[in-house]
Amino acid sequence: MMKKRITHFLNVSMMAVLFSTGSVMHAQFEFDAIPIAPDAGVGRVWELQEAPSDDFNYIFDPSTTRVNFGPDGENKWYNTYHDLASGQPNIFQGPGPTIWRPENLYVDGDQLQVFNTRIAGEEKDQFGNEYPYATRGGCITGLTKVLYPVFVEARVTVANSTAASDVWLLSPDDTQEIDIIEAYGGAGIAGTVPGETEETEAGRNQFFAERIHLSHHVFIRDPFQDYQPRDFNSFWRRNGIASWGGRTIDIGVYWVSPTRVEYYIDGQLVRVLDNNASASEVIGGSWEYTRPTGLVNAAGEIVETNLGNDGKLLFETLRPGFQDMTQVTCGQFSTFDESCLDAAQSASNISVIDPFDYLNNGRRFSKELDIIINTEDQTFQANATPSRSPNNNEISEMQTPDQTMLVDWIRVYKPVDDGSGLADRERSVTFDNRASFIPDGGTEPTVSFGDEVALDITYATNKVGGVEDDMDYVAVQIRQVDETFSTVATSAFTQAVFENEPNSGSVTYNYEIPSNFATRPDPDMPGSLLPFTEAIPATADLPEGHRLLLLMFMQSDNGMPTNNLLFTNANGTIIIEDDSRLSNPEFSDEANAISLYPNPTEKELVISGAFKSWKIVTLSGATVNEGTTAPIDVTNLSAGLYYISLDNNKSKTFKFVKK
Repeated sequence: MMKKRITHFLNVSMMAVLFSTGSVMHAQFEFDAIPIAPDAGVGRVWELQEAPSDDFNYIFDPSTTRVNFGPDGENKWYNTYHDLASGQPNIFQGPGPTIWRPENLYVDGDQLQVFNTRIAGEEKDQFGNEYPYATRGGCITGLTKVLYPVFVEARVTVANSTAASDVWLLSPDDTQEIDIIEAYGGAGIAGTVPGETEETEAGRNQFFAERIHLSHHVFIRDPFQDYQPRDFNSFWRRNGIASWGGRTIDIGVYWVSPTRVEYYIDGQLVRVLDNNASASEVIGGSWEYTRPTGLVNAAGEIVETNLGNDGKLLFETLRPGFQDMTQVTCGQFSTFDESCLDAAQSASNISVIDPFDYLNNGRRFSKELDIIINTEDQTFQANATPSRSPNNNEISEMQTPDQTMLVDWIRVYKPVDDGSGLADRERSVTFDNRASFIPDGGTEPTVSFGDEVALDITYATNKVGGVEDDMDYVAVQIRQVDETFSTVATSAFTQAVFENEPNSGSVTYNYEIPSNFATRPDPDMPGSLLPFTEAIPATADLPEGHRLLLLMFMQSDNGMPTNNLLFTNANGTIIIEDDSRLSNPEFSDEANAISLYPNPTEKELVISGAFKSWKIVTLSGATVNEGTTAPIDVTNLSAGLYYISLDNNKSKTFKFVKK
């Protein structure tokens, strides 16, 4: 079947693929018989990911030093806060007055116990906040990371404390966070916080004690910026519960996709965030579907669209601490209704995941995340007036039941194909070995013109109801963008996967970093391209605010290209170190794009390798030259971008040479 040629490129969102570990057969866990609340989907079943799952039915004694631990000599955790992205231990002690200590936790043969203590005279200085006391807590981090689609659930007994009981997910670079449970379970009794003379009242933490915060964070770390949804419905309540302290709860997150997160409590769906709207079960059991009412731009104006890093949340007038949300009218409120959430999304232009583009990746959760379990004395609790830190009547040097969080088990599942052929599949393309190009201790991928980089690529076309799209190609390209992320110029794109290859799979493609651009947008005809053969500048020579991106494209017969940013850091840049130029650009293996520069009569195109015939086409797909022998005469072609196709799957080399 002849497939259409793409006539233009679209700048669409980055996609990623699932991370899968484990196997169908596994050891017995105490949670095996407990049903999994989310639906795995048509043609899919839930598969336990054994490595990050644990029922804590073993003994691990407190240790004053960092130790890996787990059942039967199998290491699943370490007893400190998660390591830095470089793999080095993290010196961060915890938020506010918290000091995480490895000895403030143990496993008793049935449960993980994580607890708070206080040592008389110990103080904490945290980012300019000087606390005349410290709250010691415990923290463990999983040795196995998780990536969507994934369901992570834990059975937790919340500490009866104003300090937090937490199970959460965090990226190694501390920019993407999904909280599974964040609960401040104790209402608080009267007493004095160290360093204060006025006694704090009983019940000072009542609002938080009767609620569980269902939230996430996205961060810029330098200078520090933090976004999390602050709508009233993110603080979930259950009828008849005045305090969660001492209560046991099964709570989980189904991280469905980069833009969708679902929260489950005791086997019931209670909240959904999807792209630019939310659905929440409210007290009484009914559902509300909401969208952000607006955001505040740098000029102080209220706008109904996503903003950049200088934007602010719009807060309610009557409840000024909560984000202003607009409820969307829908016919179904007694149970969750996907069509009502769709209606809220249709009415919204503001992301509930990352409205200020802190992640600079299409406003989505895209990174592998560590599993973290801990207690902590949060900054906003400690800094409240009166302070909501545990006071001297609530906490002591010794472990107490009220200051202890218990975890019976934590389990991780992924939806996998059941073999029926009915499973749906999302279009996806991912760069699997990106970290190979980041220098030790660095964050910015570094390459030079002419470097040949091996790209490990995993891809899949869309599949719905057992019918899958056919592959056209996966291709690679360098793009220069300006400060608004608009395209300035692009290099030729070279194919890594061809139309006659499987519709899903993994390949390694050797890509040579080009030295010249090939096209730029036509300012007079939006969507069209013009030849543009200027040299790609080194990163240091870019205009202020401009970036170089290394992108992957996937085109199938039923969808426009899917982009995946291959090389990126917090600023979305690829660092090209030098501005040396290649006199004879060479395209290796399955490359298929050729770019003819000014004075094309000075060049010819040589193909080596086995093939039956070849064809050169223009950007619009019109044939301009074809034949069966090499070299290919290109003297009759004007400068511009062309594509060459060969009718078989053999290895070939394309090279420009001087006549």
